[in-house]
Amino acid sequence: IVEEQKIITEEKEELKTIVETQQKVAQINFIGKNLNEIETQMGIANLVRSDGSVFMLRYDSISCRLFLFFKIDASIKRVEYFEFRDSLGELINTKQSVEGCYQEYKLIN
Repeated sequence: IVEEQKIITEEKEELKTIVETQQKVAQINFIGKNLNEIETQMGIANLVRSDGSVFMLRYDSISCRLFLFFKIDASIKRVEYFEFRDSLGELINTKQSVEGCYQEYKLIN
């Protein structure tokens, strides 16, 4: 059990590192943008979901999924966290792939 807990902890740290890297190379940082700003920039989300204390939007492109997370009980919903995943649900972990997502969403040329 101790070994399994260690593996889970290591995997969580690896995922956290990938997301932090995504946000550092992000040409457009969504953190702090309110719901209206996101919808003006991105349009209507492909998926809207509320789960517990989290409100989430998902935008789909050909090979990317952009997830934007908000606190559900905030009076003005602002992005607290975002991440890019591929069409299989895996976190995108290279700068080139993140930039490719921005191009697919027509956020950069």
